Amino acid sequence: MEMLSATTTYDLLIQTPHSPVITLAGAHQAAATTTIHEVIRASGSELNLEQYGIYFDDLARIDGGWKFTHRLFVPFYVSSGCVTGDVLTRRSALLRGLPL
Repeated sequence: MEMLSATTTYDLLIQTPHSPVITLAGAHQAAATTTIHEVIRASGSELNLEQYGIYFDDLARIDGGWKFTHRLFVPFYVSSGCVTGDVLTRRSALLRGLPL
């Protein structure tokens, strides 16, 4: 969670997962593989990149819900300095509040 909270200050963070493949290994265990495309830019930082990678996840059914028990991200394509467009709306302005 600490790593993810740092992303809230990024100018731009777009993460697009593509068709996860989930394999059930039993009534309470599964594995998932997901390709992801990310575009990231942070102001005042060298962080400016586009990348593709694969998440290899292990999951378990715990207390009636599915939870990650292990997650591995393997990047396979990175392009630096390529996010050059204009940000029309800051990410913080796009947050949806919780329903009442």
